[in-house]
Amino acid sequence: MHRGTQEGAMASRLLHRLRHALAGDGPGEAAASPEAEQFPESSELEDDDAEGLSSRLSGTLSFTSAEDDEDDEDEDDEEAGPDQLPLGDGTSGEDAERSPPPDGQRGSQLLARQLQDFWKKSRNTLAPQRLLFEVTSANVVKDPPSKYVLYTLALMGPGPPDCQPAQISRRYSDFERLHRNLQRQFRGPMAAISFPQSHY
Repeated sequence: MHRGTQEGAMASRLLHRLRHALAGDGPGEAAASPEAEQFPESSELEDDDAEGLSSRLSGTLSFTSAEDDEDDEDEDDEEAGPDQLPLGDGTSGEDAERSPPPDGQRGSQLLARQLQDFWKKSRNTLAPQRLLFEVTSANVVKDPPSKYVLYTLALMGPGPPDCQPAQISRRYSDFERLHRNLQRQFRGPMAAISFPQSHY
């Protein structure tokens, strides 16, 4: 429930920023274009100006991987200038050559580019998080012909103190395998973390 509230607030902030970026357009048209109808998720906006805004913002936003970043930027600089329309947007060749895109379209293209840049930077940045693990129970499970111990851990991360910790229940061998994988991937930070021996 808390996560849904955060997502709703983030969507509201994004919608607010989009409106300000497109403020030079004037009032939005009430009728959605055929291109906007191809993306039904744009009709789920629940604001007064939702129809006009969604007709201007319909389209697909894609993010590339970090490896493709340098190649794509070089190709983009060579192929298209800042005032050219992207290929396949539905305008005829003559109209595209004579008139630059409207300010709103240019603003939305700029915003999409900023979002892509932010996404790429955040994916390449590792932010250390401090987590606290606590073993809350250890139960012997008899599942003939095998018998094993099921450990339950509470995982507490950074956040509000009233937040409920996550519960994880697994066998000792599963936690041991996780510890080995983490040591292999993060040698430095994991060097100081010891893994307890099983007493069962």
